[in-house]
Amino acid sequence: MPSLAGAYLIVLAVAFVVAFIFFGEFRGLLWLGLLGGLLGLHQKAHTRARGNLQRWVDDQGYSLVSAKTAWFRKGPYTWTSSNGQIVFRITILDKQGQERTGWVRCGHWLASAALSDTIDGVLDEAA
Repeated sequence: MPSLAGAYLIVLAVAFVVAFIFFGEFRGLLWLGLLGGLLGLHQKAHTRARGNLQRWVDDQGYSLVSAKTAWFRKGPYTWTSSNGQIVFRITILDKQGQERTGWVRCGHWLASAALSDTIDGVLDEAA
């Protein structure tokens, strides 16, 4: 399976060809730079959010079992998250060794996950 960086390079190459054909050389390079910057910012946001998630889990004394990016269903953060924030659905092992699930939101509502270390999380109620 190709890496995410490889996929970004393919997208940039295709975007450059399309922009060059439709806009000419100079504008094609501008579009390529803009697209590259946006993809880089997206990658930075997810990398930083993953790091912040791991830091939050460690600070709480838990062990991370799994974390999936919540694209649509965002639990308690559905109506209070901005587009720049990243929400994870997590499974952790608590201090007693019990597996629990919850939600973690990374990033400030204004500054996004790429530019902020703000993080808050909530675990589901134990059964």
